[in-house]
Amino acid sequence: MRPGDWIRRFSKHPKQTRVSALLVTQSNAERRSMMEIAQHSDWDLALADSREHAAELMEKHRFTIIVCDRDLPGLDWRGSMQALVTAAPASCILLASSVSDDYLWQEVIQRGGYDVLTKPFKGDAVAHAINQAAWYWATRAAQQA
Repeated sequence: MRPGDWIRRFSKHPKQTRVSALLVTQSNAERRSMMEIAQHSDWDLALADSREHAAELMEKHRFTIIVCDRDLPGLDWRGSMQALVTAAPASCILLASSVSDDYLWQEVIQRGGYDVLTKPFKGDAVAHAINQAAWYWATRAAQQA
């Protein structure tokens, strides 16, 4: 599967709005892992291998969740986080990192993100984090409306 391709599954709850996630990473292992998790979940997944590719996809689609790899080349993760929050204010941003501690989590929150996903990805933990983030973001949007 090429980056940018979609994994689609039929929703068990067709009247609910489907969660769409965008994973931005250059790691083939992380893409394979996330595709496996998405195939067993009730959300759609798109893949991008760079911030530029992610920006192209974000122009065409609105993503509920964006998972951005901390180790993308170019900008540091703080710059990536700021760019995503600015470009997709309605999306919930999660940072994927092999290091996860309270300090990093607080920085992510302060910069407009939602959570830190620990790499390597573990199925139940990722599915739970994405579902929780989607619920929180939908609840937040409804309260702001």
